[in-house]
Amino acid sequence: MYPRYLAALLFLLVCNISTGQPTPRASGQLFYLKSTQSLVLFDGYEKGTMPASGKAETWGWKNNSWTRIDETDQPMRSLSAAAYMTDMDRVFVFGGVGSRGYDDTLNRAYTFDGKDWKDIPGNSPGTRDHHEMVYDESNKAIVIYGGQTGSREFDTRTWIYKNQQWTALEIPGPGPRVHHAMAYDAERKKVVLFGGSGNNQEYDDTWEFDGNHWEKINAPVNPGRRGHHAMVYDPSRKKTLLYGGEIGMALQADIWAWDGKTWEKLSGNGPARLLPAMTFNTVNNRLYIFGGNGGDHAMLIYSDLWEWDGQNWKQLDNGKIYQWNNSMDRYVEMK
Repeated sequence: MYPRYLAALLFLLVCNISTGQPTPRASGQLFYLKSTQSLVLFDGYEKGTMPASGKAETWGWKNNSWTRIDETDQPMRSLSAAAYMTDMDRVFVFGGVGSRGYDDTLNRAYTFDGKDWKDIPGNSPGTRDHHEMVYDESNKAIVIYGGQTGSREFDTRTWIYKNQQWTALEIPGPGPRVHHAMAYDAERKKVVLFGGSGNNQEYDDTWEFDGNHWEKINAPVNPGRRGHHAMVYDPSRKKTLLYGGEIGMALQADIWAWDGKTWEKLSGNGPARLLPAMTFNTVNNRLYIFGGNGGDHAMLIYSDLWEWDGQNWKQLDNGKIYQWNNSMDRYVEMK
């Protein structure tokens, strides 16, 4: 078992001192907000054996530098799911685990408008982590699938948040699933899900959800049985992009594109990462990734920022690197 899985329970994004840049983390959330004209980073887990006190942080990347952009407390979270609500220019985030790991699984939803975090009142799908979420633009609805509850049970229902109400759809779908990835294809108006694992199986299947039903698509070629990867929609290509993750215990550095019928490998020379934070900037049509685990057996954790212009990768910020130290039982900064 990689040390990152233990870290997922304990190493949360809770640093409460502005250091000029975010600390290394995996499983973070990254989006581009029009209101701030910046990349926005939050959540994830990082170094340390116990969380620090104080409020968690939200960071913005603009003009080639990082800046704290939140002004209110936000919950200490890791292993959450989040989506960008395109028509409202805000981020919606739900669930995850708090300062006590799986003993502190969360059940609340929040939005971030580029300045403040706001709590979403009312009922919710319950405690959840390792789930995935997208925003269905055509139906103006949040769609959640997969993950586990605080009692470590799989939830195979499809959850919809629309008109300030949560609804569970009891329909057949991909089945028990964690470590998968999802994106919303705005051109074809479908949610795309790929891979992940569940019930001691690893998957290489592609599923699509049209707002009412899930359909398994039998593509002749696919990115392989992988988990801990990331997916976003690229409107310039009108395709869903998949990046990174791992196949077995081998970290991946490739980008694949899905057009609704076939998978095509676009690049294989990126930084090999699992659990990266990833977004697509529709203003300049470029892909961005932040952090994640890398190195031999994923023993390193990063805070670097990369950009892919459709042809080449460019490192925008070196950040810091932490390395797992077995004797100390935690990540420590590499000098």
